[in-house]
Amino acid sequence: MINSILLAGIFFISFLQVMNTTDLNAQNTGLKYDDRVYQKDIKTVLLHREGWELSYPIIELNEEENILELSFDDLGSDRPTYSYTIIHCDAEWNGSNLAPSEYIDGFISYDVLDYNYSFNTYMNYTHYTLKIPNENTRLKLSGNYVIKVYQDYDEDNIVLTKRFTVVETMVSIAAEVRRPVMTKYRNK
Repeated sequence: MINSILLAGIFFISFLQVMNTTDLNAQNTGLKYDDRVYQKDIKTVLLHREGWELSYPIIELNEEENILELSFDDLGSDRPTYSYTIIHCDAEWNGSNLAPSEYIDGFISYDVLDYNYSFNTYMNYTHYTLKIPNENTRLKLSGNYVIKVYQDYDEDNIVLTKRFTVVETMVSIAAEVRRPVMTKYRNK
């Protein structure tokens, strides 16, 4: 009797493990992009509107003064080549089915060319800066996006990913504040 209960328990636990593995594999097919740093030498990753470091990474479509600035520090001793690509996402931050040419005007991927070496510091590092949109990459559609920075032209060697949103003003709302006509609501 104890052996059959033990055997049933082992079978049940094995069944649960198989079900959990199946669920995890189903979740991995819909990869979610999030704010993540994949390499230990990358520090101080910031994505914000240019000139406003405390802002959320949200810009308006086709507005020249709305520029996002991505910056990060590489504490490593060698200076690898970093490239970036932009991925369009749906409302759940899953990659959309759009081809890059449908949402990007310009290069689909390009190098991060703006960098500065540290000086007069205890630790040597290289500070990288990338502005979006730029002369090489412009966005055509509003929506959720992820910037993926990768190393040495290998898109599988991901350095970091950061989320941002592009909005498009399609409706304007005009509001007017008036005093209520009914006397019982005048002070409310």
